[in-house]
Amino acid sequence: MDSNKFLIVVAAVLAAFLGLPIVMQQLKANQQGAAATAPAAGAASAPGAAPAAAAATPREPPRLNASNIVGTEWAIQADQYKLKVTVMPSGVLYVYHPMLKSMMGVDYIQGSWQLDYDKFIVSGQFGGQTMNETVYISGDKLISKGGTPVERFK
Repeated sequence: MDSNKFLIVVAAVLAAFLGLPIVMQQLKANQQGAAATAPAAGAASAPGAAPAAAAATPREPPRLNASNIVGTEWAIQADQYKLKVTVMPSGVLYVYHPMLKSMMGVDYIQGSWQLDYDKFIVSGQFGGQTMNETVYISGDKLISKGGTPVERFK
């Protein structure tokens, strides 16, 4: 019974790790949608002008690539837990948290990663479910789909 609890907790942590950027993107889209539906009085848009929602923070060209992203460590906030993600060679990714050892008996959860110019695509399998997430590279930083910067450990 304890092993089932541990698997459920690990599944919840991994789902939160992969689902947090999606939730943040939805929240940001809702906030931008509310701002776009209430334009300032007397403000007229010029023909051919880009909408205000498209004026998001511009991203820098990516400086992270397959050779220099290896060995980096990032902190992902999932619920009240801060997960440590380490990027390894050959497309391998490890997710660490101190509670994994005590609850599940493992030190890490393994996943995979790949780069597509400015997209850092992460995927993992847990409990028979495949989860994929994409974050964006801006300079030497990772930015979630919602625009939230991902904290870097090293």
